[in-house]
Amino acid sequence: MNGPPDIATLLYRTGGPWAVMAAVSLVTALLVLLIFKLTSRPSAIRRSRNRVTARVLELLLFRDDVRVSLGAVGRVLAANLSYLRRVLVPFLAAVLPMLWILSRADPRLGSRPLRPGETTLATARFRDGLPVLAQAVSLEGSGSVTVDSPPVRIPSRSEVSWRLRAGPGAGGAIRVHASGEPFTFDVATGSGMVRARTARSKGGPWLTLAGLPRLPRGDPVAALAVDYPRRDWVIAGRSWHWLAVFFVLTLLFGYALKKPLRVEV
Repeated sequence: MNGPPDIATLLYRTGGPWAVMAAVSLVTALLVLLIFKLTSRPSAIRRSRNRVTARVLELLLFRDDVRVSLGAVGRVLAANLSYLRRVLVPFLAAVLPMLWILSRADPRLGSRPLRPGETTLATARFRDGLPVLAQAVSLEGSGSVTVDSPPVRIPSRSEVSWRLRAGPGAGGAIRVHASGEPFTFDVATGSGMVRARTARSKGGPWLTLAGLPRLPRGDPVAALAVDYPRRDWVIAGRSWHWLAVFFVLTLLFGYALKKPLRVEV
C-alpha cells in the first residue's frame, strides 16, 4: 500500500511548470548556501575576495606603468588562486547534492507528457550478447496509450522499438513481455509535470537515488525508455533549455538570500 505523497510529489502534481521550476531553484539555492555556510570560513573568503578586488584596482590605477602592471597581473592571478582555494571545499561538498537534484528534476522539467494524438517511440535494449532477432518480445499498451506499430529490431544496437500513440485522458502504461517476468512501465499523457524515466535492470543504489524503476532481475531487457517531447521554456519569445533557466534562477535566489543567511561566497 502506497503511503501519503510527500511535498515534492504534491508540488509536481498540483503546481504549474514555472511554479515547480521556481521551487526547485529556491530549494537548490538554499541547500548550496547552507553547505557553504557549514563547510567554509567566511572571514577567510571575505579577505580573499577583498584581496582580489584590491589587486584589480591596482591594475587599473597603474595601467600606464608597464612594469607595475605586469606585477599587478601576477598578483591578481595569485589572489584569484587564493580565493578559489577557499571556496573549493564548499563547492565540492555541494556538487553531489546538486547532481542528485538535477537527476530528479530532469525527467519533469526537461520533458512534457504526450498530448492526445501524438506519437513517440518506446525502446527496449537487451543485454549485451543476446541475439535481438531471436528474442521473443512483445509490447502492449493500456489506459491512454496504444502500441501503434510492430516491433522494429536493430541488431547492431541490441534494441527493439515500437511506436506509441497517446489517446485522450491522462495516464497510461506499457507492458513488456520478454522471456523474463512481464514488466509494466508508466507512460505520462495529458498535461502536468511528467516524469520521463528510463527503467534499468542494474545500477545499484543510483537507481533509487535517481528515482529510476528497476527491471526484474535476470530479465533479458537491460533498459526500457520512452521518448518524451522536450518541454520548452519560453522567455522573451525564445525557447530555452530547462537547465539554463534553472541555473539563472538558482543564482538569483542565491544572490538574494546570501546576505540574510550571512553566507560568504
